Amino acid sequence: MSSIVTFVPGWLIALLLFALLWLASWLGMRLRQRLRINAEMPYATSAAISLLALLIGFTFSMALSRYESRRDLLVEEAAALESMWQRVPLIADPARSELVALTRSYADQRLAYFSFGIDLDTATRADKAADDIAEHMWMIVRDLSAANDQPLITRMLMDNLTRIDDAAWRREAMGREHIPALVIDLLVIFALCTAVSMGFAAPPGDRVHPPHLIFYALTAAAIMLMLDIDHPRSGLIIISQRPMNEVIAIMADAAPAPTAK
Repeated sequence: MSSIVTFVPGWLIALLLFALLWLASWLGMRLRQRLRINAEMPYATSAAISLLALLIGFTFSMALSRYESRRDLLVEEAAALESMWQRVPLIADPARSELVALTRSYADQRLAYFSFGIDLDTATRADKAADDIAEHMWMIVRDLSAANDQPLITRMLMDNLTRIDDAAWRREAMGREHIPALVIDLLVIFALCTAVSMGFAAPPGDRVHPPHLIFYALTAAAIMLMLDIDHPRSGLIIISQRPMNEVIAIMADAAPAPTAK
């Protein structure tokens, strides 16, 4: 289930879960009829529903925490790029002109990588292009360090590039981290078992009761929402790339002022 959300729309996952829960509840009713049990059993079902709610809440909290971490890392990378952009004018040409172009290109590639949605070949190419640009930037800064003309400014640029590299690595690592697949699978299995218990404890009849259908719809929607938050590059809830867009707009609208010689 945890990998389906990458390729299947969230609403379709919710419909599938709802249908499975409905079927599980109907199987529970049929099982009770076959066993011919007439006693009321509300306590076990209530306990199962409470445990399911607890599991959904715990898993949802994990997904939300990862979502917020990814958003914070985006802001951190955008801030590092903006700081780099502000310090590039402190060096002289031709290194300044090269770093101006490379910083703009790097920001564009990073935005492209996290805007492709699922990890397709196009996203991989954008990531490789960003790595090549970063290496070129490091070569320029290393040459400035070897020349030893502006050691303090060169040191600041090196610190900025280190921040950029660190933020990029952590963003990509966090982007690949999701709620463990076993947790998601067990959550779905537990929801199905709860639906069977609800159907088994329902009053006699051949149809699923409307309150149960509402509960199944809410359960399916909660699990779908949790999966959607855990995959912030695809689905209904994605991380806004506004901080990176704002940095790119700053670079596009205002070229760095030339350094006085």
